[in-house]
Amino acid sequence: MNPTGKPVQLKPNYKILSILAVIALVIFLFTQVIPLTASETLEVDQTNVISQEKAIASADAFKNNLPLTPEMISQLHSPQPATIPIPN
Repeated sequence: MNPTGKPVQLKPNYKILSILAVIALVIFLFTQVIPLTASETLEVDQTNVISQEKAIASADAFKNNLPLTPEMISQLHSPQPATIPIPN
């Protein structure tokens, strides 16, 4: 109740709410809708899929090029998690 004893009647300011809604809609369109329909994203090239054998060979080559000690390499092959010491 207000000081005169009458119930408070609040009226929404539709002008401000409309302006904020338009701003929110523009931000939504720029961040969600327009990037999906951009011409660059529609021209997606097919990526080449490599075979499992080639992936394993590539992983082995990467692993062999890591600066690891033989102890660290043996821990990589263990089935349970092991702590690998960090060389100084």
